[in-house]
Amino acid sequence: MSYRYHIGVFIGRFQPFHQSHEFIIRQGLKSCRQMVLMMGSVYRARSVKNPFTFEERVALIKQALPDVIERIHIEPIEDTMYREQAWIDAIRTAAKRHTNSNNIALISHDKDASSYYLKYFANWDQVNLPNYKSLDATAIRHAWLTVKQAANIAHISGLTPATQAFLQDQFGRDVYQYLQDEYHFLCHYKAQWADTPYPVLFNTTDAIVICEGHILLVQRKCSPGKGLWALPGGFLEVDEWIHEGLVRELVEETSIDLPTQTLLQHLTTLQAFDHPSRSQIGRVITQCGVFHLPGQRPAVKAADDALATRWVALDQWVDYRVQLHDDHYYIVKTLQSQGKI
Repeated sequence: MSYRYHIGVFIGRFQPFHQSHEFIIRQGLKSCRQMVLMMGSVYRARSVKNPFTFEERVALIKQALPDVIERIHIEPIEDTMYREQAWIDAIRTAAKRHTNSNNIALISHDKDASSYYLKYFANWDQVNLPNYKSLDATAIRHAWLTVKQAANIAHISGLTPATQAFLQDQFGRDVYQYLQDEYHFLCHYKAQWADTPYPVLFNTTDAIVICEGHILLVQRKCSPGKGLWALPGGFLEVDEWIHEGLVRELVEETSIDLPTQTLLQHLTTLQAFDHPSRSQIGRVITQCGVFHLPGQRPAVKAADDALATRWVALDQWVDYRVQLHDDHYYIVKTLQSQGKI
């Protein structure tokens, strides 16, 4: 059989894999010899938006497509958030691992603003396919996190048999309970601001404290991200300067044993991070300050809304990517790429 394209590239998070994903892959394989699935948002902490691991999603795809799986390659694509060119380069590099030809098709369905990335691959032919039954993974996740009993999962529209079985198996487990608690927290939080005349914009601070090649982290006591590790930080108060809020939150959460003036003397960078989807609670812009402290690491102790504190070696930072809250892993990676850490 002859195919129009050597490979088709399909970019998605597959959170979870559903019938529309299966439809698009099978349709794409009619014109492509092979399909490369670029699976995004890998190696991240579980969240309401990204509840399933890379390995779990791969297993669901293999179970749904046993008859064509030998023609499918799955590439893990990390989020970069503030280094978009790095993400684009990762997609192109992954595609080239499966062909030396430029005969590549981008398999897509331009569903909403999340499909903005299609313009970055304009030199690839675009095969635009319909969204089967108008299925939406966001709606599926929300339905899953609000069911009262496992049997009701069978009534969620658009699930493949493998995904349905997996979601039923997860129901009631500790991981599911954690995600459900996070979901209910977020719904309640957003409801508090639902009737404001204008969209709410939150301003926060985050501190990156570097000393002896280590970075200071706190473990979150409350939702969202309960139990995850994070940069010390919090909401900016209405009557304080950014640098004041930055130091206040750092001291409140870590009890760091240094005077405020000493901390400010070693504040080397103050930079905004404003990815529109960086936080689950809504639109949050954070001002991140980098402190390079001389000498030995100062004593720290968890306080306020932190469960614990920890100094983590910078050369072990990648090991924490699945334990970190929101975009904190990517903030540090971005500042490292800029030579500021």
